[in-house]
Amino acid sequence: MDKNELEIRFSEGLFEPHEPSGKISVSSLIYPCLRKAYFEKKLGQFFDISTAYKFWIGKAVHKMDFLKEGEVELEWEGILGRIDEYEEGVLVEKKTCNELPRSPNSHHITQLEYYYVLCLRNKKPIKNLFLLYLEKKYPAWKFFEITPRKVEVIEKEMLERKTILEEALKSKKMPERSPSWLCKYCNFCPKCYGKNN
Repeated sequence: MDKNELEIRFSEGLFEPHEPSGKISVSSLIYPCLRKAYFEKKLGQFFDISTAYKFWIGKAVHKMDFLKEGEVELEWEGILGRIDEYEEGVLVEKKTCNELPRSPNSHHITQLEYYYVLCLRNKKPIKNLFLLYLEKKYPAWKFFEITPRKVEVIEKEMLERKTILEEALKSKKMPERSPSWLCKYCNFCPKCYGKNN
């Protein structure tokens, strides 16, 4: 195998096949705009090579556990999630980044809160929640302890967002657009903001 073949094989490996599933995951619900999840469920995921490479590095980081339980799949009310790290009431969600943030991103906090609910509803007690940001450039990391909202509030939000997404998928009518700073990172922007939408 020569260098060109290695380049091709590596690039192909970055783009793992992704078949849209009928299941609703925490990842589908955390972004302010449910259109992203709607398009992913209908069309699959699309990335440029730069984004695919970043995701590949992120997947590698998630395979390296430092607590007793890592990559645990949980479900509640038809919502699936995979928690990164858990041990004795401590829940940690890992995020890779180009630069350590001053404060955690709001959709990352929401994701951690949704995992908190999944843990509680699967009889995994929680004492502390943490977001761990890992900088890609050099060994730098930062933990943020998160105080979640009331469980009832989070559960209600999760179920409402799940219902909106399910109804949109069933009716084939996109959910309402919720513009935010995340739009500039969404691969479905051209479809979302097209004239017929």
